[in-house]
Amino acid sequence: GTGLAFSIINSNILTKNKTTVLSGWEPSKDAKLLVYGLSEAANDQKSFHVMDVQTGEKLKDVIPKEVYPLFPIEWSFENDGFWYSRRLINVPKGEERFHQKLYFHKLGDDYKNDKMIFGEMLNKEDLFANVYLSENGHYLLLTIVVLSGKIEKTEMYLQDRYSSTKEFIPVIKGVNALFYGEIYRDAFYIMTNYKTSFWKIIKIKINEIKYGKKRWKPIIPES
Repeated sequence: GTGLAFSIINSNILTKNKTTVLSGWEPSKDAKLLVYGLSEAANDQKSFHVMDVQTGEKLKDVIPKEVYPLFPIEWSFENDGFWYSRRLINVPKGEERFHQKLYFHKLGDDYKNDKMIFGEMLNKEDLFANVYLSENGHYLLLTIVVLSGKIEKTEMYLQDRYSSTKEFIPVIKGVNALFYGEIYRDAFYIMTNYKTSFWKIIKIKINEIKYGKKRWKPIIPES
């Protein structure tokens, strides 16, 4: 069929001097809502806003630029809020860009009441590379870029959202390599440069996380 294309945000008319630019966006699972970032000075400091895509109405939900909210964003399965990272409200002077933690924003709430979900043990330099919710809403997978050591690496943590504790279990931790991936059915599919020069894809079953590297199954070798 013939598609219908239209503009819901036009950065050319956001401000008269055209210094405000669109800086990232993420639609809800049902595509009815949109989180989008605006940078007033076209830099990495942005504020988050929420729009009703069908009506064009801008909701009252705002994450201000002062707390350095960052993408990635992941909407809840219920479309009632989203996970995002931002810094702590009170940080030492000169460290405003650091201390990123993961929060959940429930639509309609003040951002100051957003609950910290993960990150208390992170170093101030560490960042969130990805926040991924499995298609059935069962698992939340976090990928952290560890920038505080001598070697840049990533770590991955998994939350079973149906569990009573909702604790985050390390999937990859303390390995000097990069790991990026998602969940499909009962397993992780992860691209990594661990012990390779040109990357490979491995599979880790969710119920075998506790066994560590010996249960990592190669799916696509680096060659």
